Amino acid sequence: MYNKILGKRRVFKSGNTYRKEWIDKDILNLSKWVDRVNHVFPGFILDYGLDDNCMFIIMRNLEGTPADKIIHDDLFIEKMIDFCINNIKHTAPLAHMDWSMSNIIVNDNTIEMVDWDNLGMYPYSLVEYKLNHDLKLAFGNKLNHYIYLEKYNVRKF
Repeated sequence: MYNKILGKRRVFKSGNTYRKEWIDKDILNLSKWVDRVNHVFPGFILDYGLDDNCMFIIMRNLEGTPADKIIHDDLFIEKMIDFCINNIKHTAPLAHMDWSMSNIIVNDNTIEMVDWDNLGMYPYSLVEYKLNHDLKLAFGNKLNHYIYLEKYNVRKF
């Protein structure tokens, strides 16, 4: 089933997997990116490669509810901040760089990230800025302070 197309990228859902396709065919960069994702989130990418029309990845579907569909009370906001900080610590020196609530899947006590397209190495200050930007977009005035990564013991990278 065809779900959406964003620029030169298309995403299809099929059973317990997603297939993401890019019209561009840069298998070397794709394989480097797959290695990075597999390093920080083993088992998420099930397969990747080239076919006649595109390069692709096949990812497992994560069961749960996107965080943008959950009521954003104070407790939930703190839980999301803690999750994002822990995600940054876990992936450093790489960073996900898209902490949109639609990319965070909540399933009971398990929280996981999806949409790893932007995973890469970024300056520490840019990671901090982007995290604050994404959380402010998600929570608006409910987020009334700037999140300094050093305050959360995130080492500089």
